Amino acid sequence: MVSAVTADAVKTSLAEQTLEKVGWVREGAGARFDEIELQIRYFLAAITDNAKGFAAAVAPNFGITPDEALSSGISLVGTVDGVCEQLQRRRDEWGVSYAVVGEDNFEAFAPVVAQLAGN
Repeated sequence: MVSAVTADAVKTSLAEQTLEKVGWVREGAGARFDEIELQIRYFLAAITDNAKGFAAAVAPNFGITPDEALSSGISLVGTVDGVCEQLQRRRDEWGVSYAVVGEDNFEAFAPVVAQLAGN
């Protein structure tokens, strides 16, 4: 079981809250916003053909739904193509262009890096 602090941190990283946080940065940065590189550390990261199953297994630990887990600002789960699409969508919607995964994920995410190189 995860701690209440961790569960709260996850809940403040849901898609709507992440977009709100990006809005705060955009507002504070003003005209400089386009010069800022936003990054997200993805704590729930996995390359898998069963993203829904992954989310269904972890979401209850945080008191969120599987769909909320998959759209969360700390979640990056799916096939290589699916993860690439998520990253591109988040770049377009949130302005996030820098993604960080843990050392236990870097090899699995190498094909994502290769596919997105130059984008």
